[in-house]
Amino acid sequence: MKKTLNPPHTSVMPATLDHYHAVTSIRRYGPIKHAAAFAQVLLDTGEADLEAEAVAMASAEIARAHRVDKGILPNRLAHQRMQAEENRQLKQASLLAG
Repeated sequence: MKKTLNPPHTSVMPATLDHYHAVTSIRRYGPIKHAAAFAQVLLDTGEADLEAEAVAMASAEIARAHRVDKGILPNRLAHQRMQAEENRQLKQASLLAG
C-alpha cells in the first residue's frame, strides 16, 4: 500500500463511480452477494492476502456504502474535527506567544 495519497481531486470521480456501482449492486443483488463478489475481487487483485481479510474488508465496504447512503460522512467529520483542534492549538500558541 502506498504511504502517501494522491491529491484529493484526482480521486473524486473514481470514488463517485465506485460508490455508484456499490449501491447499484447492493440494491440489485443484495449485500451478501455483493460482499462475496467484492471479497473475491480483493483477493484477485491482491488487495487482500487472506480470505478472512477479504471478507472483513468487504463487510466494511458494505457498511461504508450504507453510511454514505444515509448521509453519514465520517471521514469528513474526522477531518473537520482535526482541523478544529489544529485551529484551537494555533490560537492558543498565538495567545501564549503574543
